[in-house]
Amino acid sequence: MMLNRYQRPIRSIHVELSTFCNLACPQCPRTFGDEPNPNLVLQQLYLEDIERLIPPEDICQLKQILLCGNYGEPAMAKDALEIVQYIRSVSPTIKIEFKTNGSLRTPQWWMALSEAIGNYGWVDFAVDGLEDTNHLYRRGAKWVTLIENIKAYASTKKSHFRIETLLFGHNVHQKEAIRELGAELGVMNPETCARFKLEPIVFKKTTRFVHPSVSWLKLLPQESVELEKGAVSCMAANQQSMYLGADGIFYPCCYIGMRPYSPFDNEDALRAREESIEDLNLLPLNPTHKSCHITCTQTKTVKKLPEEQFHSKF
Repeated sequence: MMLNRYQRPIRSIHVELSTFCNLACPQCPRTFGDEPNPNLVLQQLYLEDIERLIPPEDICQLKQILLCGNYGEPAMAKDALEIVQYIRSVSPTIKIEFKTNGSLRTPQWWMALSEAIGNYGWVDFAVDGLEDTNHLYRRGAKWVTLIENIKAYASTKKSHFRIETLLFGHNVHQKEAIRELGAELGVMNPETCARFKLEPIVFKKTTRFVHPSVSWLKLLPQESVELEKGAVSCMAANQQSMYLGADGIFYPCCYIGMRPYSPFDNEDALRAREESIEDLNLLPLNPTHKSCHITCTQTKTVKKLPEEQFHSKF
C-alpha cells in the first residue's frame, strides 16, 4: 500500500505525463514570456513507466488520478491513451481527470480517449476565448482542431468534459459566448456536475507573473491574498495525494515538483535546483518554507485591489 509520510494511505495521484507541449503560453513556466525555460528538461513517461511506478495494487487503492502538466501537455506523451486504458482496465471506477489544451492529436484519438475514460472521469479543455482570442494566450493553438476534438470527445456519449477559461482583458467580454459554446458542444450536464461536485465551465483570473516581453497581456483586477504568520496545513497530506513528475520521481505535491525546473534565477529558485529529492520530499514538514507557506498557509487576509493598483504590480 502506498503511504504518505504521515502513514496515511494515498488516495489521489497527480501525474505529469510529459514536459513537452505544442503551445507557448506566455505565463507558463516552460515558456517564461517569449523565451523557452532554459532549465526545463524535456522528458515523458511511457506505459511501461506507469506500470512500474503505479502497479495495479496501487491503482486499486486510489480514488482519483489527475493527468495534468506542471510544464507540459499530457496528450503530447506518446503513450497517453494507452496509459489511460491501463488505468481504466485495472479500476473501472477510479476517477480520471485529464487537463488539456485540446489542439493536438486527431478526432479519432479523442474518441478513443473518451471511450477509455468513460463515465467515471472527465476532460478539462482549456478554451481561453473564442476563435478571435483563444490563440492570443494559447499561442500556437488551432481553433478548428480544438473544436473538432471536443466534438469528437463528446460524440461517444460515454464520457464528460468541462471547459476551463483563463480570463484576461482581451477575452473577459466573451464569458457569455463561451457558456453558449459549451452548451452547444455538450459540456458536462447538471447531474454529472452534482455527482462529481464540479462546475461545467470554470472561469479563472490568473495572478501569475507577467514577463516584460509579454507586457501586452492585461490581467484583470481581483482579490489578492496577503499572507500572515500562521500554521501551514499541508495540502498533500490532508488530501492524501502525491505528485509523480515526468522525471519518474514522486514528490509531495505539484508545487514542490516544479522546483527543480524553475525558470526564475532568484535565490529561492537557485537553491531549489541544488536540492536533492530527499530535500524536496521533506519540504512540507517545514512550515516556514516559502513554497509551502504561499500554497498551503491557513491564515490569509483578502482584500480587493483597484484595477490601476493591480496592473501596477506587473
